[in-house]
Formats: sequence, structure tokens, C-alpha cells
Amino acid sequence: MFMKEFKYSLFAKLVYRFANLPVSLILFIHLIYSLAGVRYSGYFIISVIINIMLIILINRFYFKMYKYFPHKISADNSKIICTDFLNKEKKLVISHSSIKKITGGIFSKNAGRPIYITDSEGNMIGIQPHLKDFNKLLTIILSNINKPLYDELLEKLKTSTKAFDKKEKINNKKPAK
Repeated sequence: MFMKEFKYSLFAKLVYRFANLPVSLILFIHLIYSLAGVRYSGYFIISVIINIMLIILINRFYFKMYKYFPHKISADNSKIICTDFLNKEKKLVISHSSIKKITGGIFSKNAGRPIYITDSEGNMIGIQPHLKDFNKLLTIILSNINKPLYDELLEKLKTSTKAFDKKEKINNKKPAK
């Protein structure tokens, strides 16, 4: 099979790479004003603490994205080639047979979260569901991983589907007002 290429849209790529910059700048400016306000009222310390926590959380999330999320993924029946990280020279090749763990996303009962793939060498990549043809990439990966891992992931999907069905039944039994 030939290599199929998967990329994020331009908008998603911009958000995943640079959205933290204006948000951090705004939070930093607000932090400066809050620090100045502490002289006049002790209540501004709450704003200072919240701003610092938000700056740390947002940038920690983005540093993780810079490290683990490629913006260009090529896959075939034998391997996944990940390029276009924030570090342009970084290139990661993961063989389907060396994948030992897939977590997150639909396997953690939340389809909106990213999927993390870890190989036997400890390399990890993340894939956001906003990737163009995300389901096709996931199909390629799942159809080529080893059988025990596939069975484990299938069991996770079944249990999450049962939990979702149970929740739907409970919500549908509520009387209408």
C-alpha cells in the first residue's frame, strides 16, 4: 500500500501552534495590572494567582503539543512517519508492530480528546481529532497493530459504548416538563 498523507487544516495548524501567544500576552498584561492593584487592595492577589495559574496551564499544554503533536503524518500498512513538529528537523518513524499503547480519545470515553500512541522505544505522538481524515488514519493504525493490543482497545470501546448507552437510557427516561 502506498503512503497516505494526513494534515491539519490551516486554521487548526495556526491554533495548535500559535494561539497561546496572544492569550498569554493578554494574561501577562492583566497580571501586571493586577500586581499594581495589590498596592491598593489585597483582593487583587486573587487575580494575580489566577493569572499565573492560567499562564502556566496554557503554556504547559502548548509545550506538550509542540513536543508530541506532528502536523504532517504519513501512514501505510507498515509504519507511521511523523514530521512537521514545531522543531522542523524532528522526524519520527513508528512501526505498527512496535506500537505498545494507544490511549485517549475514543478509548478514554471522550472522542474530543487527542489520541496518544506509544511505541516500544518510548516514543510518543499525539493526534488531535481535527486532523483531516482522522478516522481513516485511525483505521490504518488499528488494522495493522498487534492482535492483543487491538483486542484490548476493542474491549475499551465496548465498555465505553455500554456506559454511553446506559447514560442515554437514563436521560431518555426522565419525564418531560
